Amino acid sequence: MRLEFTSFSSRMLLYNFLLFLAACSAVATPQNYADSNQDDTFLDDDAGDLDVSDPEETDFNREVVHGWHEGEDLQLFLSDTDSESESTDDDYDGSVTKAANHGDMGGSSEGTDSEQEEADVWTEEMLEEDGFIPVYSESTGDTDIPEGRQNMFVRLLTMLLLVWQTLFKVSDNAVHSLLLAFKLFIQVVGNAYGADSIVGLSGAIPASLHTLRKCIGLDRNNFVRFVVCPKCMTRYTMEEAYDTKRNGSKVSRKCEFVPFYSHPHRRSELRHKCGTVLMKKMKSVKGDEYMYPKSTYCYKSVVESLQILVRRSGFQEMCERWRERSDYCNGMADVYDGKVWQEFQHVNGTPFLAEPNNLAFMANCDWYQPFKHSEYSVGVLYLVVLNLPREERFKEENMIVVGLIPGPKEPKLNINTFLEPLVEELQDLWKGVLLTDNSRLGEQLYRAALICLSSDIPAARKCGGFVGHGALRGCSKCLRTFTRTRFRTKADYSGFDRTTLIPRVSADHVRFAKMARRAKTKAERKRIEDQYGARWSELFRLPYYDAVRSVVIDPMHNLLLGTAKHVFKVWVELGVLDKKAFDVIQSRIDSMKVPRDVGRIPRKIASGFSGFTADQWKNWTCVFSLFCLKGLIDSNQYEMWSEFVLACRLLCSREILYDNLAIADYHLRKFLSMFAELCGARHCTPNMHLHLHLKECIEDFGPVYSFWCFSFERYNGMLGKYQHNNRNIEVQIMRKFQQYKQLSLISWPGGYEESFKHALMERKVSCASATTTSRFLPDVLVLDNSSHVEPLPPFRKTVISEDVRSMLLGMYHTVYPGTDIEHLDLFSMSCTRVRCNGVTLSVNTCRSERSACVHAHWCCSNPGSEEPTVDPNTEDRPAVLREVILVHLVLGNGRRCSHAVARVTWYEYHPQRWFYGRGIPVQVWGLSFEPESPASFIPVERLAGRSVASTSVVQFGRMEERVNVIVPLCTIAE
Repeated sequence: MRLEFTSFSSRMLLYNFLLFLAACSAVATPQNYADSNQDDTFLDDDAGDLDVSDPEETDFNREVVHGWHEGEDLQLFLSDTDSESESTDDDYDGSVTKAANHGDMGGSSEGTDSEQEEADVWTEEMLEEDGFIPVYSESTGDTDIPEGRQNMFVRLLTMLLLVWQTLFKVSDNAVHSLLLAFKLFIQVVGNAYGADSIVGLSGAIPASLHTLRKCIGLDRNNFVRFVVCPKCMTRYTMEEAYDTKRNGSKVSRKCEFVPFYSHPHRRSELRHKCGTVLMKKMKSVKGDEYMYPKSTYCYKSVVESLQILVRRSGFQEMCERWRERSDYCNGMADVYDGKVWQEFQHVNGTPFLAEPNNLAFMANCDWYQPFKHSEYSVGVLYLVVLNLPREERFKEENMIVVGLIPGPKEPKLNINTFLEPLVEELQDLWKGVLLTDNSRLGEQLYRAALICLSSDIPAARKCGGFVGHGALRGCSKCLRTFTRTRFRTKADYSGFDRTTLIPRVSADHVRFAKMARRAKTKAERKRIEDQYGARWSELFRLPYYDAVRSVVIDPMHNLLLGTAKHVFKVWVELGVLDKKAFDVIQSRIDSMKVPRDVGRIPRKIASGFSGFTADQWKNWTCVFSLFCLKGLIDSNQYEMWSEFVLACRLLCSREILYDNLAIADYHLRKFLSMFAELCGARHCTPNMHLHLHLKECIEDFGPVYSFWCFSFERYNGMLGKYQHNNRNIEVQIMRKFQQYKQLSLISWPGGYEESFKHALMERKVSCASATTTSRFLPDVLVLDNSSHVEPLPPFRKTVISEDVRSMLLGMYHTVYPGTDIEHLDLFSMSCTRVRCNGVTLSVNTCRSERSACVHAHWCCSNPGSEEPTVDPNTEDRPAVLREVILVHLVLGNGRRCSHAVARVTWYEYHPQRWFYGRGIPVQVWGLSFEPESPASFIPVERLAGRSVASTSVVQFGRMEERVNVIVPLCTIAE
């Protein structure tokens, strides 16, 4: 038995079990133990007059198969847990008597007859819930599960165990063992105290997870399972995959897909049926035979998923919140500012997004490996509701998992067979479907459209109907041809003159794709695909779908995992970087103080950046690289890389001005021309060509935060953490995901929902902190209504000194010009942490001092002046956060204001400030600080953001000097 508990999950479980016992003791107290035989207060409303004092008269005790007694050895019970778990649930690790090994999971392409295959032996419960088809119709097995009146505490324990399992990704075997241990523990407690009601409660607890889930009505199988041919990936329903003989037995059908049914040569293999057997035989421990698909496609209805979302409280209001936002005139803050969103306000003269209850979807397709040491890829289709605010749309509870594409390998050319049911539902949603919601009407007509497809290059080509990136016309945005000098050589992707590119047109692309689909031979289809770069996609059946604009270039894969990673490989290949340089880079990285939420680069530099994630490449490119590479590479290479970094820093922002987008595009084009010149055309890649089209994608769909794939990659990681065995992985993962979705909708019994949820999520509520900050928070947004400032506990009472009061008044006279300050409270509060727009800032004396380096447009040091002055229009400058003071004042007009004011010390200027290059986001500052002045106090909402600091020895010509190197991070406003 393997219990995969973490210390945190174990602590949460223990705490919640104590809450469960407290809930039980609130009803069954020691005072009423004596008459507990007649007391049924612990039962729910449906329990009626059920007497739990007599175990033989309760339906619940029929599930007790071990016959526990008070004197039984607990260790003996736990040692038997594995054997029982093998026969009580559907997808336990090691629950198969003769498990199908990993290589048998839909990976066979041989067309052997199912009658000749050796039947695997599976347990009865596994066969029933997995949806096996019995070979003989009369062999149905016993599927009766005790139903009727259930105990409130049983449902409470059920919710506790299942929610805990879902949150911490615990295996079914571990939860089942824990369930039986709880069952025994409660019985031991009841026997020890002589409380028959508690003993009866132990008997009411189910002994299997299958029955436990039924206690709360949880159905993990509420999705469609299609049979997939393991050879050609053709999709069938369960009924289409087998035949029934006259004697009632069932046999598997063979795949009837014909690649080219109009092939001119009748004897050609391409005109014959695939012939692969679709299902295989399984045998239960009782000897009954069942049919089971060799490969399964799990599909969850989009309409059903949308129904769950619209019934959730507040979902409709969040989807309509975008209409209340102010216009972003000079740039883009979200997808709503993009051209496509504006064009979908009205489609063909008919209002769409301009009307309520009409939704826009973004789709993603990606593959991930559920095994660490085995090459098995599972594909996932996602949908995201773009109407939701950006901070909500990518949350787990709001993302829709449409389907899980079976492995072990990715489909080669397209995934049309898996897109077809999705497209059929999207067609219905475009016309409109009635959904039950929380409105006064009870149900309303909802419409939806798929306006964006964001994936990496291979997945985007398979979904969007394009040839691979290595083809002659491998670009999804233009008709540029990438030629080869000779066969089997790399194509030439250089030549970055945008004026020579011919853009693709959606109508023409769909027409070319139809020609390729109607081709009668494989050679003819290959010729059309090479000539036009188009393949058929089921998405082309959507009447509103733009085959070219809707397929965006994902900046995460394009910039970070693509070009940034490739440049360093080329540098190593060309000898620009060696092992000694990597060691220096690692030492420079270790000297930098980086905020915890930004994340440090792992110690992998010496190995050549192997195993970096996309987020680590983003941090390396935008934060670390320019400081770490100075002096280690040629000046021309450094200048080339600087152009790429400047472009990435502008593009990888939550909001982007149109001017900054044009500047970023200029930096990218300059980087491309320099790379081709310095590194050679043979090192240019398809990703580099796609840089030329990034600008138009951002113009269509807003900033990169609106459509890049970071959230989908994170979701892949979440699905990959689900516990499973080596049998039919896709079904297991879909079940666990459905369990997570359904548990979020099921209410906890007895009014204990908030208590258990707070305990499971470890949310500590401090009444003192809430009452202490209430005085300051309501008016803290007086200077900038778009900011949100929240001082964080602990708080300390303080008295403002006369010197500090004088400097605060000097600062406020600049903030409120022409307005008198009538009163400023001397009694105040201070804290060490403050959150501004979701970014936490900390003073330099607390444990989170890595977030103490900030920067702002505030302090100006004039030549000849003894102390700095306040100037909000001055250049950006770094500082160290020393204290956060909650200031309360009264203006001359009687207005009362409260502010969270940051007390900072500004770095002194250094003559070599632009040593790394003027305009480069790496600056050199002195080791000393400016004297304290009114400029040392700044409202928190005026801080531009955090910085990364490093106190290092820098070589200035022939002289070395110890200085502070500062790298500003993205602004808080972004």
